[in-house]
Amino acid sequence: MAANLIHDIAIVHLSEPLDLGMNLYLARTCRPPRLERPEDAMDYPSNGTTLIVTGWDHFSDGNDVLDELQQVTIYSIHHNQSTCANTIHNNLMQFCAGIYDSSNNGPCFGDSGAPIFRWIGNRWEQMGLVSYAKGSCGSPDYQTVFTRLASYNNWIDLIVFDNNTRPTVTYRCDKYSSCGCGYNDVEFTSSRIVGGEEAVPYSWSMMVSIRDRFTNNHFCGGSILSDSYILTAAHCVDDKPSTRIQIAAGIHNKYYSYPVIREVDQIYIHPGWSSLSSEHRNDIAILHLAQPFDFTINLLIKQTCVPNVTLPTHVQDYPPNGTRLVAIGWGNINSSLDDNSSNNLHQVQIFLIDNTDPICNKSILDIETQFCAALYEDGKGTCQGDDGGPILQWLGNRWEQVGITSYSEGCSLADSTIGIRPRPPTTTSPPTTTSDGKKNDQNVFAIGIFLLCFTIQVTLI
Repeated sequence: MAANLIHDIAIVHLSEPLDLGMNLYLARTCRPPRLERPEDAMDYPSNGTTLIVTGWDHFSDGNDVLDELQQVTIYSIHHNQSTCANTIHNNLMQFCAGIYDSSNNGPCFGDSGAPIFRWIGNRWEQMGLVSYAKGSCGSPDYQTVFTRLASYNNWIDLIVFDNNTRPTVTYRCDKYSSCGCGYNDVEFTSSRIVGGEEAVPYSWSMMVSIRDRFTNNHFCGGSILSDSYILTAAHCVDDKPSTRIQIAAGIHNKYYSYPVIREVDQIYIHPGWSSLSSEHRNDIAILHLAQPFDFTINLLIKQTCVPNVTLPTHVQDYPPNGTRLVAIGWGNINSSLDDNSSNNLHQVQIFLIDNTDPICNKSILDIETQFCAALYEDGKGTCQGDDGGPILQWLGNRWEQVGITSYSEGCSLADSTIGIRPRPPTTTSPPTTTSDGKKNDQNVFAIGIFLLCFTIQVTLI
């Protein structure tokens, strides 16, 4: 929780709209008018305005939440007043309101998020939202701070009206392409949740769920490199035997679909990766399937396209700064550390960030094998559970995988979330395999050289 609680405002989208015409007990709130200058909001409402707060919580010290809706009259207080000045953090975004006597009136802790109104002659206009308070509830030194709604008109319009009017963007894929296209076309709307939005079912046919063979728990994402190989992050599999790993492909819902299941008989981890290091370098691995996929039988399965660039292309310039990218996965759909991952595949649009950007620079460790991607706005990016999943760019007729989700600084918090992605291979030629299911140093070294050549965008085989 932020220490100053500035911007303490949120909008919740309903899964089913309210029918305001059919139910006379429902009505929309009235927002403040648009002001000529942003700074004018500091006097809206003006000092001493009579206001009404509603809520189901007590309006004095106590622990009981009441069954009937309560209301109380309070007054706006100038930000220079001593009690307010000691409590408020931003005069433009917040305002104080309360009483000037000791009658123990005023909103208490459980009223957070509740509206505060003023009467404008023929209707009630919402001035703000209950945010936080300082002091003993209802006492003379008790001060409540409200989020000032007049300062957020543009933001509210951006969410409510932009989301309702912006058309869906469809990426029409070349279905004859041998890679990089799903069974259905990818579609994007203007979703603004951490998990982005739910993907069109079977639009990312190169995506797989990597799960525990015995518990069926999904723990990482991956992509289909060829009919016999899966591309993922090294940290996803470096502590697991191949006999414990299972691949589920051709799915949208990770648990209730009809997946194509494959066992893993060989794990190839880049020799430069070390689970003991916090540097996350060379966080890339390839899994060999015990039984190959048959792309001709199951149209819901397709291999990923990997970059096909040649010298003198500089690896750190591909893809270029600002490229629009897509991250996909079943990872967490909010920033909680708890496991609240979605059962259905999600997608989110992000952008490649230059490695000299201060936010990226403090997180990235190797500009030749890693890059940063995120959004600077609050609430988008990849979260826990998406590790190992692909990062893709649109080439006009197909999707090309340009990276793998490796690690993040936080989970989609503005100005702090940076996803670090190792750069993927540039071909899908299979490595040499062994018959056992254990990591073999000699073969790992061979595949490591293979991947290292991929990493620096030079194909030697």
